[in-house]
Amino acid sequence: MNLSAGEPKDGDFVAYVAEIERQQMARLPTHVLTTLGGADKRPARTQAAVAASWEIGALPANLVGNIVLGVVGLFFLLLGLVGDGGVIAAGIGAFLIWRAAKSVSAELRRTKNDLRERLAQTLDAANQERR
Repeated sequence: MNLSAGEPKDGDFVAYVAEIERQQMARLPTHVLTTLGGADKRPARTQAAVAASWEIGALPANLVGNIVLGVVGLFFLLLGLVGDGGVIAAGIGAFLIWRAAKSVSAELRRTKNDLRERLAQTLDAANQERR
C-alpha cells in the first residue's frame, strides 16, 4: 500500500482525520464558528484577537457624501447632454462624477491596505500561539 507523507503510518485514519479537522477549526475566524454553530475552543486571547481583526465597522461617512456627489454629477451630466444645460452643465457633471469616483477609489485602496494589515496581524498571532 502506498502512503503519502501526510497519512498516518499506523493506519489510524480516524485519528488522522480528527487531527486535520481540529487544525482547520483552529484556523477559522470566530464569526465563522458562531455561524456554523460550533463551539470556539481556542484560547480567549486568540478569540479576542480574531474577533477584533474581523469586525465590520460602519460605512465611512464620506462614502455617503461621495454617492450623493456622484448622483448630482450624473444629473448635471444628463442635463448637459440631453437637456438644455449645454456644455458647462455637462462639464460640471463630468467633474463631479470624476471627483466622487476618485474619492471612492482612494477609500477602497485605504480599506484594502487596512484589511491586509489586520489579516497579517491575525496570522502572526496565530503563528505565535502555535510555537
